[in-house]
Amino acid sequence: MTAPTPVYTPGERLQVVLKVDVLSAPDGSIGDYDLGLADGHTLRLPLHHPSLPLKVARLEPVGGTPRAGQIWADRTGAEWWAAQDRDSYSNVTIVLRDANGRSMPWHALHTDPRLGPITLRRDIPASLAVPEPAQTEHTSAPGESR
Repeated sequence: MTAPTPVYTPGERLQVVLKVDVLSAPDGSIGDYDLGLADGHTLRLPLHHPSLPLKVARLEPVGGTPRAGQIWADRTGAEWWAAQDRDSYSNVTIVLRDANGRSMPWHALHTDPRLGPITLRRDIPASLAVPEPAQTEHTSAPGESR
């Protein structure tokens, strides 16, 4: 038995959340982005248009989730080395460290409004790659609890 199709009433307030891949971007900061959905459909939306109240959250950088040993760059071009870190509960996470010794969780750097997004600069040579331990996927948008 299939679930009934939802009916929305005029005056209701909805939050619509889509996970999409950016397929193409406009030449300037304002314009339409082509976005790909998991089922192969595409949408074209003006993500920064003032009359379209969208909340956009960065989930994963181009190149995938950072892995220990990779070199990433922030928006300014500064390089960050990906390393494993353990918290007080022995949970393994990936942090990014810069040349000055600063360390940040990769997702915090990727979503930082001044420094994000991050881009993969150099991958790990296949001969040196080590399997990563299982991690909990980050799925909450900034400002939301997990």
